[in-house]
Amino acid sequence: MKSFLIQEIQFSSISKSVKCCGILNMGNLSLSTSLRIDFGQLNVLLNKISRTTDSDQLYACLKEEVTEEGTYYSMNLESQEIVPIALGELNQETHYGLRISA
Repeated sequence: MKSFLIQEIQFSSISKSVKCCGILNMGNLSLSTSLRIDFGQLNVLLNKISRTTDSDQLYACLKEEVTEEGTYYSMNLESQEIVPIALGELNQETHYGLRISA
């Protein structure tokens, strides 16, 4: 089973996708990589994370940077105790696929 341990989430007010950085686990293989997901998948992801992590603590990790081009958001989750999420769970409730990049 493929799972992904989220370490950081990045997106902007003008983007159409979200970048999730972390560790992809496939059996005995672990790889630092990033995933591109849509905002529907981000909602699924944050709901799953907030079930095991205090929501206030989770959203306290959200950083915001306002620029002329738009607002940029990032969440560094390395200090949080987050359980790896099965990749299939992110696709269950949406119609879009994941883009994995190394």
